[in-house]
Amino acid sequence: CLDRLIKMGFKFVVKPNSTFYIWVDLNHLPGKLSNCLGFFHEALHEDVIVVPGIFFDLNPLSFRELSDSAMYSYIRISYGPEFENLVKGMDRIEKILRRFDALPKDYDS
Repeated sequence: CLDRLIKMGFKFVVKPNSTFYIWVDLNHLPGKLSNCLGFFHEALHEDVIVVPGIFFDLNPLSFRELSDSAMYSYIRISYGPEFENLVKGMDRIEKILRRFDALPKDYDS
């Protein structure tokens, strides 16, 4: 999953080494894809479940807007499912990026 996501243009400061989750930074993507709720919405249209980063930002008293969250540009992806399902999920994420012209210019699927 990491190799495929990197090929699609995502960069990772921290790579998982003890869990089966990947934190994906969307900051470089255009428009609604650059935030966790927009990406989540587009992923749902492709039958892919990603978890918006804001779900992990504890803010019980709502002192700020959602977009002020440090996790607003992150999603969490699990690479725990069966391999065939991971391939389908990566293919569908690629489809989202292709639709928004958000793949790297040198991308070769």
